[in-house]
Amino acid sequence: KGNGVLDRISPLRDTKVGRLKVSLYGDPKTGKTRLACTFPKPLLIIGSEDGTASVVGTKGVEFVALRESSEVYTIYEEIPNGRWATVVLDNGTKLRDMRIAELWALQGLRGKDIPEKKPFLYADKAWKAVWIQTSKDLRNSLSVLLDYPRDRDLNVLVISQEANLVYDDG
Repeated sequence: KGNGVLDRISPLRDTKVGRLKVSLYGDPKTGKTRLACTFPKPLLIIGSEDGTASVVGTKGVEFVALRESSEVYTIYEEIPNGRWATVVLDNGTKLRDMRIAELWALQGLRGKDIPEKKPFLYADKAWKAVWIQTSKDLRNSLSVLLDYPRDRDLNVLVISQEANLVYDDG
């Protein structure tokens, strides 16, 4: 063998893929969930929306639809039991929207439209407070999920997409 770069190409041996933390970002309907479902099974999709049409019937994949954002913590308590090899949050953007709608309602503003502008462009104090609290809540929630691969064989994927900043509190 020579000393060139092509002469140094060789097969990998004894590799193990695990403990991955992956962020998948893209436009809606571009295959993010389908790609996530190629990860090791059993696999859990935690859905802040039901974007599972493309993976229905995939062996080893389970799905739970969140009704409120705090339910992720109940699910997180089950993760250490080793039930899943991969956990997918689908999707982070919609989880944020869910939390914004919850906080908006808690402020007694359910009947009032949620602003479509980011808070730094909007002078409403209630909107800024909701945005700041949402940011804190999601940081805490995601850090719990993303810490799991540190001490167990678990792959974690967080799917997100472009935000339209129009929120549905339905």
